[in-house]
Amino acid sequence: MRALIILSCSITLFLAPGSDSAHGAAPKVLCSEAPCQYRMQGGNFYLRLFPFKIACRAASGVGQMDSSVTGTTTISFSGCREQVTPFAFGCLNADGPLGRIETNELSTISYEEGKSRGLQFGGVFLSFVCGGLEQALHIEGFFTGDIVPRSCDETARRFPLRMELIGHGREGSDPNYDVYVDGYGGEEYEFTPPWSLAFESPARFAC
Repeated sequence: MRALIILSCSITLFLAPGSDSAHGAAPKVLCSEAPCQYRMQGGNFYLRLFPFKIACRAASGVGQMDSSVTGTTTISFSGCREQVTPFAFGCLNADGPLGRIETNELSTISYEEGKSRGLQFGGVFLSFVCGGLEQALHIEGFFTGDIVPRSCDETARRFPLRMELIGHGREGSDPNYDVYVDGYGGEEYEFTPPWSLAFESPARFAC
């Protein structure tokens, strides 16, 4: 279980493509066929923003790298239910099917920092409601997907991912009331492996 990063003020975390504020120089994502199109698959996603608890059974995503370092991605979580009441009511976006929570289109950049490299999915804004809970919940921030260590410049169609969430939550419609994601109130998240990134054609992260 990972604790979320502490935020000291109410902000939306968004790193525009090309930003160097979180990571070093971006490695190029090279595919045998351009643009680089890919799909994501993931296991359970668990989120607790005190006193709310949400669990999703699986995740999937689609995206493409419009250039060798930038692109767009959408991630969808399925089988999502609240874990507060004994009824485990389903959760959903305002206009989506019950049990599914989908992100907005995420600005995607490649990154490399030290021995870590992968994709960053920025501009996350998840807004959803769950039966039995009085308020809508909002998650703002960004995901990172580290490529599980491989040989430099290795070419493959599928890469294992280690996912992280950096952000904060908000309850209801008042933008000044934030449920801060810190380690003291028990706010936590967990991405259950395996997660993977599968390209339509052979790809490599140029080191």
